Amino acid sequence: MTLAARLGQIQQRIRDQDLATAITEARAAAAAFPQEPAIHALLGSTLRRAGQPAEGARALERALAL
Repeated sequence: MTLAARLGQIQQRIRDQDLATAITEARAAAAAFPQEPAIHALLGSTLRRAGQPAEGARALERALAL
């Protein structure tokens, strides 16, 4: 699956309020595209929304480092 398709799928899960699935898919996408800051940023913001601020901050820091 392309990066754009994965981002779209994750964003749809977020719109559907299915944060657990969005996080799972974002983690898989981050593993598939480890150098892509957009994936890490989306993972981080989703983790924060899901009440996991420390883990979300780490993902956001990774996005900024890229």
